[in-house]
Amino acid sequence: MFEEAVIRQHILPNRSIERFCSGDPPKVEVLLLKHGKLLSLDSKSGPFYATRKWDEGIERAAYKFETDFQILADRICQDLMVLDETHWRTINNFYAILGERSRARYVALPTESRLENLSPGSSKPKKELDDLERDSIFLSGDPAQANRGVIGFAQRLALGAAQRSNAPWGIARSAEREFLVSDCFHLTARIPLSPRIYLERRPLSLEKTQHSRQLTGNQVVAFNQDVFNEAEESVFARKFAKAGLLVDQRPAKP
Repeated sequence: MFEEAVIRQHILPNRSIERFCSGDPPKVEVLLLKHGKLLSLDSKSGPFYATRKWDEGIERAAYKFETDFQILADRICQDLMVLDETHWRTINNFYAILGERSRARYVALPTESRLENLSPGSSKPKKELDDLERDSIFLSGDPAQANRGVIGFAQRLALGAAQRSNAPWGIARSAEREFLVSDCFHLTARIPLSPRIYLERRPLSLEKTQHSRQLTGNQVVAFNQDVFNEAEESVFARKFAKAGLLVDQRPAKP
């Protein structure tokens, strides 16, 4: 899987986006906020990617967490109703990666570096530099790679913090409306699973059986409004008509 450097990287994993897709070929509806355009796109389209902004070592670290999470997500989408501490661990590990990827997406890369022409690796072919980066050796000296190294360090700290605690999560289900998904996952601890299922971080004081909740149509609309307000560049849904929001009435961002 890691034979080549990953240049364009999903924020929310492809498998998660696919659960929202419908039609043939499978697509979701994506609203580009700055342009006010509603597009029908597949899970491998531009709004779901960032140019590589975290180092290759993070990709390897994230692979197991993503795999474990998707196995659990499938169970929740099928019939799992109550989450225990083992499930919380899987979700917290995944959210540590997801939240940091989301945050990194909106960190501006520096445009110049004094190290670029001084680095011992500056004359090496790009593929060799990418191969070295996968082993956490940063020799190019270019500002983008230096930034990835710093962001990768921050993500490793987030993973370490996730191991020192195990915050509880619950399941939010909708019987009527469908959920929206923002492009910012680091602002509020919640994870989209399907058009009618979200995961939410919940207070530790609640009983396990109270961590999950069934949302009414009006509650889903309020939930979607919060998600919508947090978005930076785009939101998506299986069908916006089922989300309960008049999304075309939001003014474009400057």
